[in-house]
Amino acid sequence: MNRILLILLALATRIVVAQESFDQLKAVYSGTVSYNATTQAVTFETSGAINFSNKVTNWADPYNNKTLQAAEWIWNVPTTIKSIIIKANVTVDGGFHTKGNITIQGEDRKTSVIYGTPVQSWADVNNSAKKDLDEWYYCQIQVYGGTCNISNLTILNARSFAVRGWGPVVNMKKVDVIDNRGGWGNHSDGFEGGDNSTIDSCYFETGDDIIKVYFKNLKVTNTEIKMVQNSVPIQFGWGNYNDNASATFENCKIWGSAGRGSDVRIIDNAGSSSRNKTVVMNKCTIDNPNGTLFRTAVAVNSPTAINVTINNSYVRVRAYEVSGYNANGTRTICGSTEKLTTYDCRDFTSIEPQTSPDSKFRLKITNKTLYIQNLTEESIVQIRDLSGRLIHQGMVNTANPTISLPCIHSGVYVVSLSGRSGMVSYKVEKQ
Repeated sequence: MNRILLILLALATRIVVAQESFDQLKAVYSGTVSYNATTQAVTFETSGAINFSNKVTNWADPYNNKTLQAAEWIWNVPTTIKSIIIKANVTVDGGFHTKGNITIQGEDRKTSVIYGTPVQSWADVNNSAKKDLDEWYYCQIQVYGGTCNISNLTILNARSFAVRGWGPVVNMKKVDVIDNRGGWGNHSDGFEGGDNSTIDSCYFETGDDIIKVYFKNLKVTNTEIKMVQNSVPIQFGWGNYNDNASATFENCKIWGSAGRGSDVRIIDNAGSSSRNKTVVMNKCTIDNPNGTLFRTAVAVNSPTAINVTINNSYVRVRAYEVSGYNANGTRTICGSTEKLTTYDCRDFTSIEPQTSPDSKFRLKITNKTLYIQNLTEESIVQIRDLSGRLIHQGMVNTANPTISLPCIHSGVYVVSLSGRSGMVSYKVEKQ
């Protein structure tokens, strides 16, 4: 009997120690940290590093039932902690793994920083055990339970994934996720959250799978993704899991000239994942002149359906899809299933056309040709009559800023120019 009690006591002690109270955190954090018992809030007052030295090798993580290595920088936050605050001009070298409802917030979006490492490919070769790690366990913010709200801070050079919630709800607002190390193997994935998670007013510039559509009803709004080396902006999964995952993107921008592989894919059903996925995008921009819009890699004879609808948006890529990777489902862009590399169905009616061009452009219709002077970038040109009927659409560039209009008649027309820098609309009269 005494032996059983000793074993139980030892297990209980291990769990308490493993979950790491505030006092334990304070003892191993090299900066200054405080705790407010009334609000149950921990505040990182000055910059420093978390270093639970006992967790360098063979540490049993109580939240995922996994033995981890090189995890000394992870604080497993007790469920009694309801808020983590990082003050302005404070960088915390460490990560937070949570299981209860919690808010993680900064005082200043740019200078309240959760920092990872300067080391490239940290999870593969640069850890104390010198062996590959299961990188999905080593996130800067890992949510194992409850709802986690993250706001107003920067996550810089994550050791592995920046934010991961495999099932729990994660809401992220006004957060910058950046990896400036370069390289191909940093595993610096951006965001993963359970059903009904949200991303709002965030910025991603990181070199891996950025927004993972693994669960249902992810909502992404007012968010920008810059594609850098190894970036995949929207990714559907590497395995056969989570059928009917879905996401909506509203007023978002995906841009850059780099990405993953020679095909530089933008929407990627990676590996051999064979589960249905749905994405709806509205008022968005996708602009990567080296990019490929779709890579839908699935198992042979898979019932997978990849359904993507893009409305009221601008799309410019090098290629529509990676050759040889086709999936069931419907992909409709600007109301069309045609496989193009440029689409533009932004709402020009919301722009009041100018009666005469400003100093940026000079437009003139002479005979059967539209001339555009002072053009600075490749643009889509749309010509409508005053009733809104589309007369002609075409592309112009700085080398050839003209459009042939063999069927145009005398009258007043609305000419809209749209490129990477925006769109403008003018009234032009054909004599």
